[in-house]
Amino acid sequence: MGEKTEAGDTVVGAWGNAISGTSTTVYKPQNCNSFDMYAYCCYANDSGKSSSAMTNFMGSHAYYQGEQGGGSDYKDLFKQTDWLAVVKNIMDMQYRLGNMKGYMDYKSFFDFLSRK
Repeated sequence: MGEKTEAGDTVVGAWGNAISGTSTTVYKPQNCNSFDMYAYCCYANDSGKSSSAMTNFMGSHAYYQGEQGGGSDYKDLFKQTDWLAVVKNIMDMQYRLGNMKGYMDYKSFFDFLSRK
């Protein structure tokens, strides 16, 4: 994997089912939907690559939905999102508020997501 799409997004996994005609493509977190990010964070947590990935993703997702007006429509879950920007915003907010523990938690997550 690691191939780039025309939009410049990096594909980290893909799967297709010829019988049902369905497929899934997982992108690096810079530009993926909520399901892709959830799957990526489950893997990161389970593999030990980032023990706080799920906690940080759930916080990031809640923050993002709040910023977007609540996320009451399930279609929001399929929207391509720049998760690095979302996490950076939370990280910066924690710093401005003087919450250094929160800042360091999200910084760790940001660093993990931005690794190549």
